[in-house]
Amino acid sequence: MMNIEIIPNWHPILVHFTVALFSISALLYLAGLVLKKPNLLIVARWNLWIGALATILTVIAGFDAYNSIPHDGPLHAAMTDHKKWALVTASIFGVLALWALFKHRGAKTVGVAFVGLILLASGLLAVTGYKGGEVVYRHGGGVMRMPEISGDGGHGSHAHGEGEEHGDMSAQGSMDMESMNDNHSDHDHDAQSSHDDVLMPNQTALGQGVINSVDQVNRKVNLNHEAILDIGWPAMTMDLDVSEDVDLKSLVLNRQVHFYLELGKDKIYRITKITTMDAETADDSHKDHDHVSHDH
Repeated sequence: MMNIEIIPNWHPILVHFTVALFSISALLYLAGLVLKKPNLLIVARWNLWIGALATILTVIAGFDAYNSIPHDGPLHAAMTDHKKWALVTASIFGVLALWALFKHRGAKTVGVAFVGLILLASGLLAVTGYKGGEVVYRHGGGVMRMPEISGDGGHGSHAHGEGEEHGDMSAQGSMDMESMNDNHSDHDHDAQSSHDDVLMPNQTALGQGVINSVDQVNRKVNLNHEAILDIGWPAMTMDLDVSEDVDLKSLVLNRQVHFYLELGKDKIYRITKITTMDAETADDSHKDHDHVSHDH
């Protein structure tokens, strides 16, 4: 029996039905209005209704992906942006579907205002789709493996499986590949481990920001933090997971803090320690006082 693995979940599959059905519905509504063809309006309504039902599943799967795939700060910001656009767009199409269900069922004409709104919603749908593409193709959201690029990345710059060819690969190209393999066998493989260390993200980082809210149930804090250069995060407002070692009850809202991040095995950064700026200042003053007393 074939084992089908859905990566990262059903959202990438369901979203195509949402985009296709809503887009076709909008075009059919426009054609029905211009050509005055009642049959086109009937098909447009059914596409809108089926698309609305499919979108319910799409949104559910989207929330599942948002809360489950491993991510860093830039990816989190991209996912949140995509989610906001998606919820607004889905809500507008939901209203239009209900409008068509209660006002247009069996109607042979459609108003210009309705067609204008569904075309506007289709524009929002296109932007939402673009935002979703940013999540995957720019930030690697839900991607299990990134390709190892050699040369210019074209079809002629890598080997293919047996029986698969892209164009005419010359004998010289095969000889170059064999030469590259021979040269690789002569390398000091300790250098490879050093190369891997360069590609690995920093395991720990120090950040500074202001705590906005604390979620003790899910062990998360929302904060505005400055740019964290060690891991390439820009300044942003975001939720961060907190380790069990941190006492969330002791945190004070709207307080400047330093926080320490550590990359877990699930590739998610978590806060392992939080210190307030006041506490650090008092600690430094205490050390200075001890030092002066010692000199005397």
